[in-house]
Parts: sequence; C-alpha cells; structure tokens
Amino acid sequence: MSFVLLFYKKTFRLNLLPLIIASVPMLIDVLGVLFNFYNYSLLLALLTGILFGSTSFIYILSVIENSFSEYFKR
Repeated sequence: MSFVLLFYKKTFRLNLLPLIIASVPMLIDVLGVLFNFYNYSLLLALLTGILFGSTSFIYILSVIENSFSEYFKR
C-alpha cells in the first residue's frame, strides 16, 4: 500500500491554526530564556513541550486517519 501511495498524488487542506497556537507558548518560552528575560525552568519547558507535542500528535494522527479513510473510500 505505501509503495502505491508514493506515486499517487493526494493533497489535503488542513487547518494549521491549532498547531500555530500551540507553538506560541513554546516559542515565548524559548525566546524568554534565549534573551535572558528569565532563567530556564524545567517545569515550564515540560508544560509547553507537552502542549505542543500533544497538539502535534493529534494533528499527525488526523492526517493519517484522513489518508486511510480516503484510501479505503475508493
């Protein structure tokens, strides 16, 4: 199946807004530490990483589910 999908061009229109919104706290955290606005906090880095990582996981999972549903719909 994956070999066939290499030659089959399929485009998806996905909404990137949730992914961008989830990346903003992590970006603020990284820039805050980089420019010495505050010291590195493991707890804050963990929370922003979990927020972005879980949103990315849900986004990637929905892409996989959409591709399988479109493949088996045919």
